[in-house]
Amino acid sequence: MDIKNWLYYEDTHSNNNEYDKILVLIHGNLISCKYWRRLINQIQQLNSKIRCISMDLRGFGRSQGNHNVECMTDLSNDVDNLLNSILSDKDEEYYQKNVYLAGWSLGGIVSMQLAVDYPNKYQKLILIASGSVCGYTLMTEDQDGQVKCQTKQQVKNHSKVALQQQKLNDKDRNFMRMIFDKVLFNSGKYPEEQEYQQLLDETFLQTQYTDVCWALNQFDISSGGTNRASLIKGPVLIYHGEMDLVIPQIYAQGNAKEIGEDKCTLIIRPGVGHMPPIEDDANLAQEISRFIN
Repeated sequence: MDIKNWLYYEDTHSNNNEYDKILVLIHGNLISCKYWRRLINQIQQLNSKIRCISMDLRGFGRSQGNHNVECMTDLSNDVDNLLNSILSDKDEEYYQKNVYLAGWSLGGIVSMQLAVDYPNKYQKLILIASGSVCGYTLMTEDQDGQVKCQTKQQVKNHSKVALQQQKLNDKDRNFMRMIFDKVLFNSGKYPEEQEYQQLLDETFLQTQYTDVCWALNQFDISSGGTNRASLIKGPVLIYHGEMDLVIPQIYAQGNAKEIGEDKCTLIIRPGVGHMPPIEDDANLAQEISRFIN
């Protein structure tokens, strides 16, 4: 089956209008590709020849079906396969000159996995409020105290994961709005109410939250893990909010060190939390456009 038949995506240049660069946008956890729309509009205003392709990862948004998530490569390979399908007439040389990867939060981890597995399939990498090269470790109790979860069942039983999964199942809008207000948009830079409600609708489309947490728990390309982060080729733009509560800025600094500070441009934005594509869309679009060009 053609991956385009079950992986939903949006393409600013689907009508074959002229473009010279391709920006692939990979969203984070609890959201969908529609969270990119504000930023994409800003980028198009700055440079209409940047073709923006954003997709719903498997288990998110409109990319539904019997496609479980077991590890991060399930998600990164999906992105690669979708691009291969969309750009079926392009070779690796084209990718190396014209394709740019941008990952936000979980999407940053997916894009880093993609970058280490397929170094010849992109020109530059952009990490926006990105997760850590160490993944996201979940701890459980055993006879020796706190230890890393070793099984998917342990992750499923983890109090934070179980609560979040239940709230998703229940479509508890009040709970989710509280989390978004206090944790994701803690800067107070909220979307307009109609847009906010539409974005929350997207969050409740996610079907594999626990599986994604399991994949994040296993991921570790740091020097203390598989030691592959340093294989990520530059240039890399790391764009992070100073007020980010979900992934504090220390992790952005850690990513730069693991990837190689000589390859990275690190921007820490004051007054911005975990949602730069919405909170800080105009400035982020300018930095991305400048980085690409």
